[in-house]
Amino acid sequence: MTLSLSVLVAIEMFNSLNALSEDNSLFTMPPWRNPWLLVAMSVSFGLHCLILYVPFLADVFGIVPLSLNEWVLVILFSAPVILIDEILKFVKLQAPSSDPHVAASSFIGIRIVKPFEQQWKKEVLNQLIAAKNQLLVSGIKALVGQNGS
Repeated sequence: MTLSLSVLVAIEMFNSLNALSEDNSLFTMPPWRNPWLLVAMSVSFGLHCLILYVPFLADVFGIVPLSLNEWVLVILFSAPVILIDEILKFVKLQAPSSDPHVAASSFIGIRIVKPFEQQWKKEVLNQLIAAKNQLLVSGIKALVGQNGS
């Protein structure tokens, strides 16, 4: 249970980074552009560590402290959320804009491929979202299946 809770907390923190901009990559809109988000993430992570490592709180929540190897697993299962959302943003930016006055902002400032057709874009986005959801569910199931945490 501890690993799954920690993965969920980390995924939500990574998702908050993805939510900085719906269209722009983290490369073009870095997290320090919103210092309040970084404060909120720090407080959230601090509270999570508090319930993990203060024995009284760990007993109340029914969790155990994580080892370094377990923290590595938490990051490995939750970090792909950033990569998947960056891919989604990239695909979305490759679609042609219906408004000719809208600047074609691009991923890391370079337009790499020709615009995709609208239907193909929707199909790719739906497949990527489904893959993201499947990855999260399978990762949480795998973590819940581990003993002792």
